[in-house]
Amino acid sequence: AKFPDIVRAAIADGLRCQPADRPRAEAGLRRVYAAAQLRSDVPIVWVASPLVGALAASIAREIIDMQRNSAASSAVRSAVGSAVHSAVRSIRWHDRRGGQYWISWPAFVETIELLGVNHPSFEAVRAEAEICRSAGWYWPNANFIIVCERPRAIHRDDAGRLHCAHGPAVDYGETFRLYSWRGTSVPAAWITDRASLTPSVALSTPNIEQRRAACDMIGWDCILTELGARVISDSRDPEIGQLLEVDLPNGGPSRFLRVQCGTKRQFAIPVPREVRTAKEAQAWTWGLPATEFTKPEVRT
Repeated sequence: AKFPDIVRAAIADGLRCQPADRPRAEAGLRRVYAAAQLRSDVPIVWVASPLVGALAASIAREIIDMQRNSAASSAVRSAVGSAVHSAVRSIRWHDRRGGQYWISWPAFVETIELLGVNHPSFEAVRAEAEICRSAGWYWPNANFIIVCERPRAIHRDDAGRLHCAHGPAVDYGETFRLYSWRGTSVPAAWITDRASLTPSVALSTPNIEQRRAACDMIGWDCILTELGARVISDSRDPEIGQLLEVDLPNGGPSRFLRVQCGTKRQFAIPVPREVRTAKEAQAWTWGLPATEFTKPEVRT
């Protein structure tokens, strides 16, 4: 009975954009280190974004490795330096942790505990839950911990995908911004300078998912005009539309329904290649077989 509330609370913490609760996060971090029998008094350094954290953690651990390796004699280093370096890299235990973005595992264990199940290892997970509910990514190391602030904003579409048509979908400020269109990461300029996103730019984009997002941003109707789409079927009714076929770069023949909506705007909607007529395509958009489709008397 409590499960839906646990899910809602976990999702809310995973999407939280207020400043991190630093005392709560740091207390959780020190509990995790104590549970792992590591020094729990190591320095905790806060950073503004995951990009800064990833760079800082990598640089710091490389410096630590260099200091550790410098204790060896120069003769040994010259003979087996590369092998030692590779070995040191392979035995590192530390890596990044997701913080609020990895809330599912602590929430799962909290649910298990509600059922009366317990285990000594749960103490570490309970401690990490405090971090997940109060901060972002973090990079644990035997000698330090780097912790990331929460983002300033997260934007999603109705399907829950990262999406923002006018700015970054995930915003950490000047040091890191992620731009996304309906779940696909796209170049910042496509969002911030829409005039730079032309049909030729969209169609020459190597990444297929980004190409699809670019075409969606520009509008398929504009793309079809650029590519010289062929009319397969014309209903003669603009509100039922035309069935078009076009050869998309690296995508082969694809079919679209070009149709006028109730607001008199024209759209192009991707439809299955098996569709043969404009009426079939229109029926498909309603989730109906063509034999059951009748044009609505009123459109809103």
